[in-house]
Amino acid sequence: MSANENHAHGSFIKTSKQLVIVVVLVFIVPIILVVLLSQPAQSAETLDGKKIYDTSCIACHGTGVANAPKFGDKKAWAPHLMHGVEHLQENALKGLRAMPPRGGNLTLSDAEVRAAVDYMVGAVK
Repeated sequence: MSANENHAHGSFIKTSKQLVIVVVLVFIVPIILVVLLSQPAQSAETLDGKKIYDTSCIACHGTGVANAPKFGDKKAWAPHLMHGVEHLQENALKGLRAMPPRGGNLTLSDAEVRAAVDYMVGAVK
């Protein structure tokens, strides 16, 4: 066997430092991929106000619990609308009286909370 034949079948890992780097990458790269793939896609669906209302807001605004204005009840929403939609969105983000911040769903982004408020307001305009 010539020297060239041995070199062709040799390992690309020549030092212990290279071995450590390869071992670390073998473990870290799949973990990073799993984390990235498990993140929800930021899409138009994420900002679906009806979907957010149906999963986070309906418990109170569907029944009027703790004086929450009921969905679609123009009379109940009228005093709140006098302050403007932006004010309602801020109240929904920060919480007000019995309503906790983000309607109790702290995983919602600001944009999702605003979309839910816009959906509820749209039902009474």
